[in-house]
Amino acid sequence: MHSIIKTALSKAVDWQLIAVNPVPRKGPRKCRPEFPIWTAAQIRLALDNMDHELLHLVIHLAFLTSARVGEICGLTWDCVDFEAKTILINKTLQRAEKEAIDTLSSDGIIKVFPQQEGQTKTSLILKKPKTRTSVRTLYISDELEKELSIRFEQIAKEKVYFGDNREDFNLVFAQESGFPLEPRIVGKWFRKWQDDNSHLNLPYLRFHDIRHSSCTFKLAVSGGDIKSVQGDTGHANATTLLNIYGHTQDKRRKALSAETSRQFYSGQDAENDTDTDNIVDLIKNNTDLQRKVISALISN
Repeated sequence: MHSIIKTALSKAVDWQLIAVNPVPRKGPRKCRPEFPIWTAAQIRLALDNMDHELLHLVIHLAFLTSARVGEICGLTWDCVDFEAKTILINKTLQRAEKEAIDTLSSDGIIKVFPQQEGQTKTSLILKKPKTRTSVRTLYISDELEKELSIRFEQIAKEKVYFGDNREDFNLVFAQESGFPLEPRIVGKWFRKWQDDNSHLNLPYLRFHDIRHSSCTFKLAVSGGDIKSVQGDTGHANATTLLNIYGHTQDKRRKALSAETSRQFYSGQDAENDTDTDNIVDLIKNNTDLQRKVISALISN
């Protein structure tokens, strides 16, 4: 809001409609609330206790790829490469007001789905992502590829069973009718599953917190490799990712500080330490060098 008003009034100054811009140059600081997450162990616990096959696949995919729920619900089979074990994220599913759809750029909308009974003011649409960085190829595990294959076979059976009574939009996540599985339904399923499984003592999450959990885990696994994780999340820039998840690096920064202090006060030379490590690695990977070293030690 501050940015929009400041920009508008700056233009008013340019047009000499007002003498000065009354809006302060610096806007209010963003307050990012801390969000609960599940650890990798808690994700595995949840999946091991999840009988709902479609919800299981959505959560499995969300955690492994860090994709947004709208991107997952908008995934089509032509974007799943079973051989390469990749998925292409190039669209998102969302519900929009009919009036808003009319104002959207036609080249931004991929498909407007037919209305179902009871829908009068809104429609589900497949649209292109807002930014170019949101279009990305994500890698999937063998386990996730297997689960997607089972889903593919299940849909093939549904097409035979329901015949002409089932719509075919080529969606990975669809209801038995073939119509899209929209994010709000996924959220409803997830809330119900948590209510029914409170005995597992897992922190209560929104579905979007699965993405937060995924990003936090990947930053830890990668040793804080922001750019690599950004490639999965589709954030427009690394700064946004760092602003949101910077606190997750505290543990590694503390470890770095402790190691720095240890080497400094013990009089160790970090560069010499590194050189020694490099020599050891070189010997490990070179059998001829190993024989020469052993021969030299024996002769001594």
